[in-house]
Amino acid sequence: MITYGKRTELNTIDVIRLFESSGIVRPFSQPSRIKEMILNSDLIYTAWNEDQLIGIARCVTDFSYCCYLSDLAVHRDWTIIK
Repeated sequence: MITYGKRTELNTIDVIRLFESSGIVRPFSQPSRIKEMILNSDLIYTAWNEDQLIGIARCVTDFSYCCYLSDLAVHRDWTIIK
């Protein structure tokens, strides 16, 4: 069963694994940078299959008018088109 939700704390390694699996180009070899990307995001919504992170939407927003979706990634095993 997949669960969805807003997350404030994420494991950096889980996010790196998801990014790598999804095909999105991000600085995988720089875990400290990925960690800062997570910590400085305004909104992060995630999808989980039990304890496996399978999706993420990471946003920067002013909470008034504008929201920028900076990352949208889905684990390749959970995509419809392969």
